[in-house]
Amino acid sequence: IVGLSWLYFRYETFPQVEGFFFGVNPAVIALIGWSCYRMSKSAITDWKLAILFVASFLATWLVRFDVLLLLVIAGGIGILVYAPFHKRVKLPAVLWFAGAGGFLHPLIESHYVALLLFFLKVGAFIYGGGLVIIPFIEQEVVGKLGWMTSSQFLDGVALGQITPGPVVITAAFVGYKVASFLGAAVATFGIFFQSFIFILVAGKSLDRVRNMPTAKAFLKGVNAAVVGAILGASVGLGKTALFHGWALESALTTAIAVLCFWLILRFKVDTGYLIVGSGISGLILRQVL
Repeated sequence: IVGLSWLYFRYETFPQVEGFFFGVNPAVIALIGWSCYRMSKSAITDWKLAILFVASFLATWLVRFDVLLLLVIAGGIGILVYAPFHKRVKLPAVLWFAGAGGFLHPLIESHYVALLLFFLKVGAFIYGGGLVIIPFIEQEVVGKLGWMTSSQFLDGVALGQITPGPVVITAAFVGYKVASFLGAAVATFGIFFQSFIFILVAGKSLDRVRNMPTAKAFLKGVNAAVVGAILGASVGLGKTALFHGWALESALTTAIAVLCFWLILRFKVDTGYLIVGSGISGLILRQVL
């Protein structure tokens, strides 16, 4: 990712690079849509969770509500709705501390410290799959901090899909944009460090916590909210990927996205093939246009 980030930011204005991502970005939107569809089948199992999903979607899309706070609130609603009454207050303390600690993101001049603190927070709340980074990172990196544009962020997600590693490695792309090679290292450390700590500290008690009625209810609410948050954050990215100045270009990118979604749904085509194939299609289409 660091190598690809160097190439991207050095040559991003080249017509060939723009053409490649012209085709890739609609494929990424299709992948996000597919992930939301797949997650929704297990996360949204009744009308109450459906309402929570819709509310989370609207809050993320229209209000740009803080995603971390949204998930904590959704978990609390899950406890009120699904936990046995006499056990509602027995949520494991680690979940409350994690929720409170996630809001600590002070304004610091150093890019390196800001990157580390931000990705430590993101790494602590990666939930349900790598694509959960999209509402977390896009909202702050693009909207609040202004570290990159929406188009650049979407390109970074695409690069994360191309490589064999998890899409979470997009953190290195963001870090490189903010503070070059050392920034990429700091961001990568921050987003993965949490995993090691959680496993070492809490590994033995995970089964016990997972089977607690209150924890189950908390996560039930979070599951529905996560899908809504990903979908809500993806609306703006979808506009960037699919809608261009010319109607013909918009029609072509929309067609690429629909085709990719159908290929995943119908034939379970590998992500790497979709990304590369869409990129080549984008190169060809840009040459023709």
